[in-house]
Amino acid sequence: MRRATTVPQRVKDRAEAVRLNARGWYVEKIAAHLNWTPQTVRLAIHRWRTKGLGGLWEAVGRGGKARWQQSDIAYLQECLEQEPRT
Repeated sequence: MRRATTVPQRVKDRAEAVRLNARGWYVEKIAAHLNWTPQTVRLAIHRWRTKGLGGLWEAVGRGGKARWQQSDIAYLQECLEQEPRT
């Protein structure tokens, strides 16, 4: 997973935390290594244990939703063609 280009960095970091935990590292040492809080490490390990591989990814629906429509972008391009300073 470390070398995959399509996997987000957060997921790679969570997988690293799980891997280090499996190697016997304690939570505080993993947190210092990843520059996380111990609670974040515990959460990643807990999600791994309860949800498996799917627990490493973000939940669906997180983050802001796109507000631009294709018609909005087409309108802006048309305006820029008519007047570049728009």
